[in-house]
Amino acid sequence: MFGNIHKAVNKTLRNFNNEAKEDLLHLTNLLTTRRRAFLIEDSFLEQAKNVFEIKQDEVIMTASEGIEKFVEKLAAVKGKKIFYVLISNQFQYLQLRNFLLNQGFIEGTDFINGFMFLSERHGLTFNFDSKPIVQEM
Repeated sequence: MFGNIHKAVNKTLRNFNNEAKEDLLHLTNLLTTRRRAFLIEDSFLEQAKNVFEIKQDEVIMTASEGIEKFVEKLAAVKGKKIFYVLISNQFQYLQLRNFLLNQGFIEGTDFINGFMFLSERHGLTFNFDSKPIVQEM
C-alpha cells in the first residue's frame, strides 16, 4: 500500500511539474509579445498593485466598472495585451471565463486567472485536494 502511495504521489508531482513548466514557457513566450493588463476585484486593488508590481502605464480596470466595459477594452487590446483577471470568487470567474470564450477570446492568450500566480505568501490560503492522489491508487 505504501509503495503505491509513493508511486502515486511521485506521478502526480511529475505531472504537475511538467504542466507548470509548459504553462510557464507559454506565458513567458506570450509576455514577450504582449503587455499586461488587469481586471481586479475592488477589494483586492491595492494588494494587487503591490503583489504584481503594477506600473503606471499598465491598464487597470476594477470589477465595479462592469463586464460590458471590460469586454470592450479586451476587444480593443486583443493581440496586444493579456488581462490578468483577479476575481476571488471562482464561480464568478468561471462564468466570466465561459462568457469570454463564447465571445471568441482565448484563455491563456487574451486573459488568464491571475490568482494562479498567488500563494499563501501573498495572503491566500488553499485547501489541499487529495482526490487526484487517491484516484491514482
